[in-house]
Amino acid sequence: MHGTEAPSPWVQRCAHLIAPHSPVLDLACGAGRHMQLLAALGHQPLGVDRSSEALAAASAWGKTLQADIENSPWPLVGQRFGAVVVTNYLWRALWPHIVGAVQDGGVLIYETFALGQETVGRPARAEFLLAPGELLQVAAEGGLRVLA
Repeated sequence: MHGTEAPSPWVQRCAHLIAPHSPVLDLACGAGRHMQLLAALGHQPLGVDRSSEALAAASAWGKTLQADIENSPWPLVGQRFGAVVVTNYLWRALWPHIVGAVQDGGVLIYETFALGQETVGRPARAEFLLAPGELLQVAAEGGLRVLA
C-alpha cells in the first residue's frame, strides 16, 4: 500500500520550516507516512486520499478525508494550512488549490518525479512528470518564496 514506506528524506529535511503546532495538509497521503512524522513533530495533520484502505491506516496519525481530488470539486475550499505536503503525486489542475491552501507564512513541501524518470522506471508518462523549472514557475506565480 502506498504510504507505508519511511518518510521522504526531503520532507524530513524541510519539516523544520513548518511553524510549531501548525495544521498541515498531506495531499494524496496514502497510509500516512508523512502524517506520522508531522504528528510526532507536534503538528495537526489532515490526510487526504481517495483510498479508504489507506486512510484507515493514516487515521492513526491525524484527521483524514476521503476525496477523489482529480474527479470531484476541491474538498477544502477556504481552508488554509501552515504547510502543504505533496510527494510522488502530480495533477496539474490542482496547482491553484494547492498553492491557495498554503497560509501566509506557510510552507509548501513538494517532491515528485521529473522528466527523465521515464528512462529509469515509473511513472513514465509525461503528464505525471515535472518539466524543468515547472514547480519553480508554479511557486512564483502563486506568490511563494522558494527556499530549496
